[in-house]
Parts: sequence; C-alpha cells; structure tokens
Amino acid sequence: MKPIATMALLLFCSTVAVAQQNPTYIYMYDANAIPGLSYNTDIDGITLPILQYPTDLCPATCAAAPTYSWPDTGTPSFATWTGASCGLSLRGVPTACTVNLNFKSVTNGGNNTWAPQYIFTQTWANYAAQPWQASHTYPIGYTITCGYSSPVACSTHYYQLLSTGLNGGVCQSGPSNPGSTMWSTSSGNTTDGSCTWKDRGTNAPLQDVVFDGDYPGGLAWQQSTNYQPNAIISAVQPNGHYYSEAFVSLIDCPTSVTGQCTSGTSVSPWNTGSTPTCDNTCTWNDLGESIALNSASATSSDSLQQIASGMPAVWETPFAYSQQLFYESALTHYASVSRASQIRYIRTGVGVGEEATIAGAQSFEHLLTLVGSLNDAQLKGIWTNQALQIYATNVTTIQGLSPQPSWVMMALINCGTGLSTSPGVDCTWADVEAQGALAEAPYYGGYGTQGLQTTDLFLIGNVAQCRIPFQGKSCCSDNWCETRYYMTGKLPYIELQELCSSYFASGTSVICIYDPNNPNASLSEVLALATQHGTNVIELGIPEFACAYGSSCPSGTYPGAATANSNAIQNAASGMPSATTTILGTAGLLDGVGDIF
Repeated sequence: MKPIATMALLLFCSTVAVAQQNPTYIYMYDANAIPGLSYNTDIDGITLPILQYPTDLCPATCAAAPTYSWPDTGTPSFATWTGASCGLSLRGVPTACTVNLNFKSVTNGGNNTWAPQYIFTQTWANYAAQPWQASHTYPIGYTITCGYSSPVACSTHYYQLLSTGLNGGVCQSGPSNPGSTMWSTSSGNTTDGSCTWKDRGTNAPLQDVVFDGDYPGGLAWQQSTNYQPNAIISAVQPNGHYYSEAFVSLIDCPTSVTGQCTSGTSVSPWNTGSTPTCDNTCTWNDLGESIALNSASATSSDSLQQIASGMPAVWETPFAYSQQLFYESALTHYASVSRASQIRYIRTGVGVGEEATIAGAQSFEHLLTLVGSLNDAQLKGIWTNQALQIYATNVTTIQGLSPQPSWVMMALINCGTGLSTSPGVDCTWADVEAQGALAEAPYYGGYGTQGLQTTDLFLIGNVAQCRIPFQGKSCCSDNWCETRYYMTGKLPYIELQELCSSYFASGTSVICIYDPNNPNASLSEVLALATQHGTNVIELGIPEFACAYGSSCPSGTYPGAATANSNAIQNAASGMPSATTTILGTAGLLDGVGDIF
C-alpha cells in the first residue's frame, strides 16, 4: 500500500463553481470527411487537410517546377466553410467560420499515397539537386551540384553528403566554394568545411524509402503472378517479413527457375532466416521485417507506385525539394485567396502528416545504403535540422509576400520514437522543434501536438525529467507538458489535438482518452488538463461532435454520454480549467505515479 499522502482523488463534480478563464478555440479536424456544414454552430471552425497528391499536378516524369490545383471549391471546401457562420450554440453569437489548413505529404501509416510518384524518378532527382551554398547546414544523404555552370567538369556531376567525420548527422559547408577543380569527377570525395561530398557521377542518387510494420508498402505477394529476378514482396499478413526472388538451387526448391518466375496459388509456410521459401517456380529469400528501396534497387516487378508507398527519407533532396515547392506555392496562394483573413493558422509537415513525426526510425538507421548505419544522435540531428530548415524556408516565403498574411504558421512537435537506445523514446527532439518555432516568431505564431490522451494525466508529473538533458522518463505525449513552461505566453496559439476519439464517441475500449476499466479518465478531464496548462486551441475529431451534439454516441456507452461530452467541449471553449459535468463510472484514486487503487 502506498502512503496515503501521495494519493489524489480525481473527481469532477457538477456542483463545483469554476472561474471564467480566457476562451479556447474549438476546431473540428480533418473536416473534409463530412459532407457539408454539420455541427458548424458548435465549433469555431475547422482544420482542413490538403494533400500534396493529387494537388501537385506534375506528371510522372516531372523535370520542372510543379503546378498545383488547390481544392478551394466544392463541398466541403475552403470556400464552403469560409462562407458560413460558426459558433452560435458554442458562443451564443455567430461569427465567420475559421478554416485552418494542414499540408501533408506522407500518409499516417499504411501505404503512403500522399506523395506524388515523380519524386522517386531519376528525372526528378537530377532536377531537384540544388547548387552548393556557403556556410549551410546539410544532412547526411543530401545531394547538390558543385555550384558552377558549364563548361567546368564538375557542372555535370552530382554530390551526396557522406557520414564521414560528421557530428550529429549534419555538417556545415565552408565559407567559400572549394573551387571548380577541387570537386572530384572520378567517384572520389570532396572536403568542404565539415562536409565530405561523394561524387555520384552524372545522375543524382534516387530517393530512398523504408518499408516496415508502420509502412508495409504496396508490395504484397500476389498469387499466379510473374516476377523478375530480385523482385521484392511482402508477406506482411503471415509474418511481417519481406522477401527477394532469387534462384538458389534445385535442391532447395525443385521447381524453381532462373529468370522470370511465376508464383503459385498459396504459400505455407513463409520461412524466415536462411531457409528459402519455395513458391511454384519462384524462390523467396527472407530479408527481415524492414527493408529500404529506391527505384534503382527495385526491379520491373516493383512499380513506381509501390516504391512511392513507403516512408521516404524526408531529408533527402528529391523529397525535400518537392515538399519545399509545395509549401512555397501553398503559402503564396493562401495569403491572397479570397477570405484569407479567416485562416488562423497553417501547418506544414516535416514527416508523417502535418507533424514532425518520424516513423521507422531504426529502419532508417540501419538500412539506408549510403551511410551503412546511423546512431540515434545522428538521426536526431538530421531530423530536427530538417524541421528547422522547413521553418526557416517557410518564414522566407512569408517575408516575400505582399501584403503580409494575417494568419501565422503553427509547428507540431514530436518526441523521437522507435529509437535503438532504450527506452526507445527521446523527448528532447520535441524541445528542439518547439524552440525552433519560438525562434521564428512572429511568423510562427503557434505550436502544438496531436496526442492529447489519458496517460498525460499521469505523466505530467515527469516534467522535470523530460527537459534537456533527457533523463529517460515517460513524458506527456510529444512532451507538450514540459514545453508549455517556456512557450505559453510567448506565442499566441498553443494547440492540442486528441490522439483518438474518446470512448463515448468511438464505442470501443480506446485507452488514449477513456478506458472503461479505469473510469477516472474522461474527455472532460483531458480537456481540463489542456486548459490548465495554457492551451487555447483544441482540435477534436468528427465523432466527438456527433456524440456530443448529434445524439449519435455508439450504442453501449454510458447513459448521459452526449451530455458529458457536450459539457466538456462547452467548458473547454470557455477556458474553464475543470469540467462541470458529472463523472460517468467509478471515480479512481491515483498515487503520485498514476497507479490506480
């Protein structure tokens, strides 16, 4: 039994009087999933996602700056929402709806379908390589040209940054160009400041992607299909492994053939390790649970669409430059679009979605062919540098706009996750990203996280251990609890989005907001936690509003769920640090580390 002094009773009673606080904006995220203006009286506005594909109109063999088609009309759309009023029920007074924008290039897990396929072609890789810059920070794997025009020898070659001698995964180029005759044109290396550049010849390196449990890719094995030698497939459903087609010997697989093979109608079992898997006339060798590919390492059996379905190394030049152009065009367009004043903030992603989220960290560390392997410190340097570069480039774009837009940029921070070093999480990544956003004020006028969840109620006690230097404690999602201490009051918008729908709204035992086995964690409590710590922007999913105001809570939830959720949302909108709803279920006693009695 823990000492009683360490315990606290978490109970929100309907009779508690709470002082009025500053209001908090309530938004519905990913609102293009609903066919119109449902619940517009219950929100201040929406957060609308815009994907690079199919917005980006560059063809499959793109070798020029893309053009874009912005989804500003139709239903639902930017024009639909900005032409409507919001907040009548929420605030008592209708106002013009706010439409915030999220720009995304990498799908949130599964098969990536948000990045255009041309990014992974040789034509684009050559086009995207930019001239060398003086005193510039470059990440491992980045590709440049030597910075000279014809007719010097190096002008037709491409140079990629190696890992040799680097600190933290990045280097800084020298104050002046090494000189046209100093750049190797025979596959050698060129030293430049703290950078070492490898001559890659007359074609730039192709964009790398990784496939693993987070991004299995569109490589699934197909029955009765012709495969070329070295074709790669996944057996993700049976065992999560990837396989390469390679003739071994008739002793291993008596019916296998060299050259093109044909798969059978079923495979059982899929062998792992050194024993090949025999499949009609094909022989499959186990590659493990994650792989890295680009269109050069693939075969004719692996289409460009399949390659593009992986998680890209977002700091490499082909992807990074394509994303940079996407963001530059987006910011320029939405600075002058009709009703631009109804945008409060815009988010641009670094990795997954509109966040600075990494996926497949260990796959990147161990599988990318250029560097052989990276450690966690190098990956952190590469990743956070990419985030800060995107912040800086966005600010440069905004500074060039006339007139200046009324909206601001918002950064979404994330801890490093899935890392090689125990405990596999490093929340100083989020600190670097948050401080980078603060350094770019006033153009970056906000930052936030997309992971508000039940566990934050307990982990907020670890704040001191989640600061730099990181002490390995479990931190609030994306480390928002710690970063609030130096961000609140310095940027106008502090945002939190729920990790997933509450139990009331989803109708399943979702542990991130409401766990029916431990009914002391409700939507009202996590929203109260948010407003207690400076949050003034809350983003909730469509199911929350459908349950709270549409009387469509899934069957089987507690009686009064709609009232509980609507009161929680209403109180958060008023900035109240605690709810005035009754708790649904048994109140729980928690000790100082979140144990439930």
